[in-house]
Amino acid sequence: MTAAHLTDAEIAEQTFPLTQGAARIRYYKALGCKVKARPNGQPLVARADFDAVMLGQRLAKPRAPTPDYAALAAFQARP
Repeated sequence: MTAAHLTDAEIAEQTFPLTQGAARIRYYKALGCKVKARPNGQPLVARADFDAVMLGQRLAKPRAPTPDYAALAAFQARP
């Protein structure tokens, strides 16, 4: 069974030669991962999120809904 988050050893291997937590966090953010800081300053990266980024399967951001101008005009035309 794999852990839900990357282990300290995996993070150290992937971010070598970086050792400071802030630098490692910037590295993962530059890759496009969602990162949180642990209380000790090291990054907390979800394994599923990291795998999705590495495989290029990152879901696109949902687009904001576009206004329905026809419905607005019909609403404003009501008596």
